[in-house]
Amino acid sequence: MTPRTPPPQQTHRLNVEGRPDPERLLALSSDMLGVVGFDGRIRKVNPAWQCILGHTPGELLGRPLLDLIHAEDRENARETFTKLSQSEGLETALVNRGLTRDGKPKWLLWRLTSCPELQVCYVAAYDITTQKALHMQLLRAQKDSQVGRFLAGLAHDFNNILSVIDACARMLAEEPCMGAQQVRDLKDMVDATQRGADLVRVMIDLCRLDGACEQHASDLNEVVRRMEKLLRRLLRKDIRLSVNLTEGLRRVRLDLGRLEQILLNLVVNARDAMPGGGVLTLKTLQAEAGAILIVSDTGIGMPPDVQARIFAPFFTTKPPGHGTGLGLSTVREILTNCGGTIDVSSRLGEGTMLELFLPDADAP
Repeated sequence: MTPRTPPPQQTHRLNVEGRPDPERLLALSSDMLGVVGFDGRIRKVNPAWQCILGHTPGELLGRPLLDLIHAEDRENARETFTKLSQSEGLETALVNRGLTRDGKPKWLLWRLTSCPELQVCYVAAYDITTQKALHMQLLRAQKDSQVGRFLAGLAHDFNNILSVIDACARMLAEEPCMGAQQVRDLKDMVDATQRGADLVRVMIDLCRLDGACEQHASDLNEVVRRMEKLLRRLLRKDIRLSVNLTEGLRRVRLDLGRLEQILLNLVVNARDAMPGGGVLTLKTLQAEAGAILIVSDTGIGMPPDVQARIFAPFFTTKPPGHGTGLGLSTVREILTNCGGTIDVSSRLGEGTMLELFLPDADAP
């Protein structure tokens, strides 16, 4: 019987000896497979190297493998290859950042084995960039959970301190020796502790893992009026506060405590942005499905790279000890939970404007 001759379209799968071509098998792999000499130079690669890192085979052959490794990871990779070249049949694994053709890093999981008789290492690399990103997100979520539990405990302790201050101020206000002005000052102290207690409750709500919190309807203009006296006390004498309220606003879907916290955070930030003095403006407007609160200052302003990061937790441009970096991230978290938004516009040397949208209390 005459042996069957493969069809012409299949001859490319066989080598000259009529055996299966290993190059075909290498080409089918979606993982980076290759051969690296003990001198550290690449001798053979499959097409997946170009798919993952963007380098063509012609650009890779003869090139040091370490050139494709992130600078911070090269020393560890160099030590690993040195051990492989000195050990017979050693197999090991390595995780580092490979560099794409345009210099961007990708996380790779390498598996390597040495072949001393040929003076080479066989390498296989898997792209784990997506898995690494998911792992980092999980770690951040765990960290946020731990920070939340710590802040919740701190808030409870702070609430106890406020309770003592509140009780002492009320007792002093009832003393017959107190003058009229002293009684008014003590009343302001009691009001301030009550606002502090409301803010503590907001903090505890924000620290809850499910992100849920109670929402109540509030009069935005009334909150600004209530806070105006306190806000003026927070400002230096070289800062003028201008308040412009549009009457007839519909009630918004946010309670007094959260609105007060938002105002305090934004006003303090605006104050700190005007080291040489200036004008801080609070303005309310009616929107189609809610109300607008605008907080603007004539301070130093921000460059675009800072504007892009101001809502990130713990980001601050203030010196150590002068800011936690949580103010604006907290404001955005509160607004997001109630269906609101916050936008920022700023120019260096001209100031910053924050525009907050608060939805109607009865909005769906």
